[in-house]
Amino acid sequence: MVKTLYIFILTAITIKVWAQKPPVNKSAQKPGEIERTYWDKEKKKIRTEGRYINTNSKVFSGVGLEDGEWKYWYENGNLDRKS
Repeated sequence: MVKTLYIFILTAITIKVWAQKPPVNKSAQKPGEIERTYWDKEKKKIRTEGRYINTNSKVFSGVGLEDGEWKYWYENGNLDRKS
């Protein structure tokens, strides 16, 4: 009896986890649109700049994969690197 209850609960939890919808890509509104993140709330100090590919897959972050050239800045405004 306890074993049956344990299997039922485990199955219910497994179904609940696997039945969830994949996360929505809230970052890129349009394919190929340049995305920017900022160091401050006022959005004056750019932190990163680049494009995402929306893969429509279950990527862990739900954002997609970085595509093409990306730029990264230090908090003081100096360019860190391009990749």
